[in-house]
Amino acid sequence: MSLRNKITFLFIFIVSGILLISFVLIYWLRYTANNEEFYNRLYQKAITTSELLVTVQEVDSKLLKTIDLTNKDILYKENITVYSHENKEIYTSNDTINFTINSKLLNEIRLKKELRYEEKTFKIIGLNYSDKFNNVVVIAGAEDIAGVKRLGSLRKTLIVLYVIILAFVGLIGWLFAGKTLQPINDIIIEIDTIYTQNLDNRIRSYSNDELGKLAHNFNGLLDKIQQAFILQQTFITNFSHELKNPLMKMVAQIEVSLLRKRTTEEYEQTLISVLEDLSNLNLLSDSLLQLSKVNNKPISNLLERVRVDELLFDAREEVVSKNSNYRVLVDFNSVDEEDIEPITFGNPHLLKTAFINLLDNGCKFSNDQITNVIYGQINSEIILKFINKGKGIQKEEVKMIFEPFFRGTNAHSILGYGIGLSIVKKIIIAHQGNIQIETLEDTTTFVIKLPLSNQV
Repeated sequence: MSLRNKITFLFIFIVSGILLISFVLIYWLRYTANNEEFYNRLYQKAITTSELLVTVQEVDSKLLKTIDLTNKDILYKENITVYSHENKEIYTSNDTINFTINSKLLNEIRLKKELRYEEKTFKIIGLNYSDKFNNVVVIAGAEDIAGVKRLGSLRKTLIVLYVIILAFVGLIGWLFAGKTLQPINDIIIEIDTIYTQNLDNRIRSYSNDELGKLAHNFNGLLDKIQQAFILQQTFITNFSHELKNPLMKMVAQIEVSLLRKRTTEEYEQTLISVLEDLSNLNLLSDSLLQLSKVNNKPISNLLERVRVDELLFDAREEVVSKNSNYRVLVDFNSVDEEDIEPITFGNPHLLKTAFINLLDNGCKFSNDQITNVIYGQINSEIILKFINKGKGIQKEEVKMIFEPFFRGTNAHSILGYGIGLSIVKKIIIAHQGNIQIETLEDTTTFVIKLPLSNQV
């Protein structure tokens, strides 16, 4: 069942329930009022008959019956009967109508003073009437034909109105549901037009309500999908290119070596060259593995309190141990005694990986193979500046520097794959931090901001 039909049926169900309760209440109120009105008429007739028969001495049973016969306000099958204190019938207005009356009923009427009840189709009222000298019980009853007709007419009217109103409500509900769901249908149509070839298309937002939020969130999902798709295409293209060069180089070296017999020294040189290419392939594989881990692994459940200074020194030791020509100088002179401990919530392995990439990158591109690190705290944030002096990054390349596999013009002569900085940015962003690049003609500075532990 379509959502439009569900909304329409739900709308009809709610309105029909409210309408049914309202109509039943109207009918019940009319029924109650009709009964009260009819019993009041019986009461007045019973009182009048009692007063004429008991109080007015000139009126006896025969005269009272004659008066009743000339009365134009007689109810259908009306009968008024009067009983003495000895439970003897002293008057009846209609000899053809008999009610079931016994001593128990008469005594109950005397006790309650007034009793209303029904017998078959008759509505009956019993009254205890007394004056100074007499005490009688009057029983008046009749059929409420007019009231039954009025109630029947009201019942038919309410049923017809109920059907007509429900039909009208169904039509209004159908149109209302269609109008309400039209933006959703428009979103569905627009979604159906989005393919891998036009992932840059976005859903138009018509309002600021829930549908607008839905369109906004879906556009955000499209942004992520587009980024992932671009990353995948870039990855395949660059990986194929980076993998092809060393493989072709190794194949070429082996083929050349096999053209003729060579000396042991020549074979050793070939093996050394192939080993170097294999090491580069291993470096590429490790970089891609790190990028994959950062992209796919959520770190929200892997956080702990870590000291940034200790991670920084561990990263420096690892970088220097791998290349004895590299030097890393760490400056803590800007730290005041009032500054709190350099602790943040994070994943120590990932943060250390980011620091190693920045230190290695700085030494690699520095003219003197030195990276300077300046530590500071500003506004409850840890500030780390990684500075290297060498050929700076061109301004038009700065916005692309954190993209996977991108390498600036200053990196063509240096071994690398353009993955390290992309890994660094993803790690820092995952730790609710920020990374920026400041570049001059001969100086490049990477500025990292991480929240202190009491701010995370």
